[in-house]
Amino acid sequence: MNMNMNIKEALTRYTLRKKIIAHMKAKKWKLIGEGAFAVVFTSPDKKKVIKVIAPDPEFLWGSQPAAGPVDQDEPYTYEKQESERLQGAWLKFIDKNKKSPHLPKFFKTKTETVTDRKSKVKIVMYEMEVLTRLPQELEYLAEDLVEAANPYIGATIANREKQLRKVWRRWGIKLKDKPGHPKNEMEFIKKYTPFYNIVFKMVKSMPAMSDLDLHSANMMMRGDTLVITDPWMPAMG
Repeated sequence: MNMNMNIKEALTRYTLRKKIIAHMKAKKWKLIGEGAFAVVFTSPDKKKVIKVIAPDPEFLWGSQPAAGPVDQDEPYTYEKQESERLQGAWLKFIDKNKKSPHLPKFFKTKTETVTDRKSKVKIVMYEMEVLTRLPQELEYLAEDLVEAANPYIGATIANREKQLRKVWRRWGIKLKDKPGHPKNEMEFIKKYTPFYNIVFKMVKSMPAMSDLDLHSANMMMRGDTLVITDPWMPAMG
């Protein structure tokens, strides 16, 4: 493929990213988060959150090279298909496990058209509940809970309490005197058993050709409850 074409395509997508953000800001929505496949805005009254899925993830990556196979005619088809596929799988997982308090609530889906000087691009927008940032004091605890519940590194339902006790000893006990945190081992196990269960199931349910992307930046809070916002990413090799 012609290298100049690669640069041109990347710059086009970087420009599109800025236009999508400008499109939302013109509606008085405030940018509050960015990821590899989406950007997130809050409404002027801060009562709604909109997650905008990239029509092509490259618009978020700027001039970084595409990951995965590149087609001569459609250089970013792979990433576009992967982002749409994983978002669809994630929404289906949420729907099947809607009783879990550790999954986000989505309400509406709609599309809007962003117009560039040379093209029109359809963006997909998901209205979801308002969540708060994960407190810094919980970052290591949350990531350790994910590792403890990962079936590919030894987690099972049978050894769940054993795994959670390890996390309690490493992190839970350090937080026991802080407001809202479990005060003892049994309270800790009771509080985080549902989280362990949904992470275990989530890893087992990972779509083909995907990797786990579940770290503290992809978790938020609903009150004092951990909520997983974006667990999977396209396999990078």
